[in-house]
Amino acid sequence: MQRWIHAEKDRYDLVDLVQDLLGDWTLVLCWGALGSRRGRLRIVGVASEAEGLGKLEAITRRRQQRGYRRQVRPEPIDVGHGIPAGATNAAAQRSTGDD
Repeated sequence: MQRWIHAEKDRYDLVDLVQDLLGDWTLVLCWGALGSRRGRLRIVGVASEAEGLGKLEAITRRRQQRGYRRQVRPEPIDVGHGIPAGATNAAAQRSTGDD
């Protein structure tokens, strides 16, 4: 998986080339704003691993041209609204009425 961050624009871009259960190669693309729960996901089928790697290289060039920097050591991307990782879901904290 490749992670790209544009710090000045608070944007992220994730790209991964994976093989599905049927043996087909797919390119998984995710992008959005850092600190937001909104984002986009797109899955693109490719004919072969070689074609997928070619598309991955093209994406790499485009990201570099647009000012993104690749994260070599993956770090968690905060796509929430500052919610700590250990926070529990508010719905799970509601009383069930059995108290």
